[in-house]
Amino acid sequence: MAQIYLRGIGQKEISNEDARVIKQQWESGTLKHDEIISFGNFATKAGGITGITLEPETRSSNNSEQVEDDYYKERHEILSSSLEERARRLEFFKLFMKIMEDRDPTEDELREAKQVQLEFFEKNPYRLECDVNCFKGFTNGKVAKQGRFIHIIERIIGTDIYYQKYKMCTTSE
Repeated sequence: MAQIYLRGIGQKEISNEDARVIKQQWESGTLKHDEIISFGNFATKAGGITGITLEPETRSSNNSEQVEDDYYKERHEILSSSLEERARRLEFFKLFMKIMEDRDPTEDELREAKQVQLEFFEKNPYRLECDVNCFKGFTNGKVAKQGRFIHIIERIIGTDIYYQKYKMCTTSE
């Protein structure tokens, strides 16, 4: 329930629908000071309103559940693919090169990155992304040039390792 604050009376509960309509009129100045406003089984003059607080709208838990379901579905699809197909997913490597070297990788680097990723996924079959340290050879050993980038990558990899550890790779297991 929303709250309406009235001079000399205090606060009263009001439906969110009524509160939205009254608040819109009150804030736009279309209500006259002596105009009578009624809501529920109560009536007051517009000049007596000192404030209106709407009840915060809660996000549907269905939305967050759908996002989680979509994540697990995508994760399952990726992990169900062959190691070679997973090694061909080079978006992570391209992002790494763009951030670390401020350029797109060459065709030779892309081929080499596929091989690096394939070897990594053979050792780590439940991982979705290759460890950023595997790409040191492409940046002359540096991986900490961009602190924020590395922090984001560490979070991605940390989540990936967690799911690998507990073999949480499908939604139906």
